[in-house]
Amino acid sequence: MIFSGTSPDGETHIEKIKKGTKTQTRRIKRGIYRIGHSYSVQKGREVKGESDIRIVMDKIWSEIHHVGDLISEKDAMKERGYTPKQYEEVFTELNPH
Repeated sequence: MIFSGTSPDGETHIEKIKKGTKTQTRRIKRGIYRIGHSYSVQKGREVKGESDIRIVMDKIWSEIHHVGDLISEKDAMKERGYTPKQYEEVFTELNPH
């Protein structure tokens, strides 16, 4: 599972995962993930996964996302420590329509 990028405080997403401050991720139509399975954490495609961490899916749900819809402050913090508006901007950049 690829986690590229940096949070507003300068920490990478992978650093936040390792510290336990990034506990959610949203993906567009990524039906390949399964509850209970573990996945490597990678900085990019064709980059070897981090040797000291894996992610285990404990919950998967669907959301309908429309540009301009903001996630809750609680969920934005679980994503990367963003405000809902910052998260919307990054989500749109990473997932262009």
